[in-house]
Amino acid sequence: LNGETFTYVIQNLDPYGHVRLTFEDWDIAEGSKVKVYDGLSENSPHVTLDRNKRPSLLSEFSTLVVVLSTGLSNDECCFHTGFKAIYEFASEVEWKKRPNVSCSEIHPLKGGGILSFAGADTVGPQFFDCVWLIKRFSSENIADAVVLRLREVLVGDGWLQYGKINSLEIRRGVTSQAPLVARYTARNVTDMTVMFVPSPGLYVRLRGGFYSTDKLSFLFTAVKNVTEKNGETACPGYFDFRCAGQFCIDHDLMCDGVDHCGDGSDESPKVDCSGSGIWNKHFKWSMPFITESPQAGKKPLPQCDGILCGYTCITMDQICDGYVDCPGREDEESCANQVETTKSYLNAGQELRPCALSSCASVSIFVLFYIFLYKSFDTNVYDR
Repeated sequence: LNGETFTYVIQNLDPYGHVRLTFEDWDIAEGSKVKVYDGLSENSPHVTLDRNKRPSLLSEFSTLVVVLSTGLSNDECCFHTGFKAIYEFASEVEWKKRPNVSCSEIHPLKGGGILSFAGADTVGPQFFDCVWLIKRFSSENIADAVVLRLREVLVGDGWLQYGKINSLEIRRGVTSQAPLVARYTARNVTDMTVMFVPSPGLYVRLRGGFYSTDKLSFLFTAVKNVTEKNGETACPGYFDFRCAGQFCIDHDLMCDGVDHCGDGSDESPKVDCSGSGIWNKHFKWSMPFITESPQAGKKPLPQCDGILCGYTCITMDQICDGYVDCPGREDEESCANQVETTKSYLNAGQELRPCALSSCASVSIFVLFYIFLYKSFDTNVYDR
């Protein structure tokens, strides 16, 4: 952004007329400002538009002046496209079919998400113009494509009554000028299939009259192609979960109850969606005291604050007490080494009953971390 200013004057030749302004694109950078004057004078009523809310404007007088100040910035973040507006002249100040644009949203092309729409909860219909923009905000970890799936569609009274004007369009890109991928009307909106769009983003626009009985929602997922290195295939960057369909998604999308892969592989029984399984996927280690989800035909594991020997819980008091409680001696294994290691971190006179290294490593890590914090605090106090 280099500090430029652009001014647009829109004038209705009818001195008693008005100007209607609909923004088809609205993606303003953080340092930029858009100010609108209702009249030709600098003293005319004016407003600075919210960059985070797509506007819809109607002038009180015959002239609208739009001033864009780009501001100054060397930040290459976010790849904003600016705005594009369509104007029309009207002789009446009343705009009966003025669209509600508050449903418009911008989503980062990272991971995945849901685009949802529901008609207004009013007695009569309301007109909407929703634009959902899915775009990248960084030059790192760029997705190769966007997968868009129809999640829910209820063709209510709005689609039936306003079928001639209602439409849904999807474009491969991040502006209203991007190539059109598909356009749906009341006749074929339920025929929408899964879309795999190789693009840095998507532009989705829904327009028309809708009742509360009209609903629509999509699921979008950023995906990356599998890469090959040294004869082996792998998933790059944070796209580190490989779907059965041979493309990669963000591992944060696993086990969230939503089928992002499209084939269910990120939610399938083959994927460990238990507490410790998710911990393992994210941190590459385990939490042995989280009870696993019971599998069909198997007795569920009991809650235990110590270690489990089969279905028997051995409490912390029973670990390293000199008596073997587990058939495999898990409660007494490596106790000598553990006592020696643990006591070296304690002050004189302090004792801590350790646990077996082989069976409760996570508790040992927690204990050592706690001791480290305690010693740090103790040292800081006496250093004063």
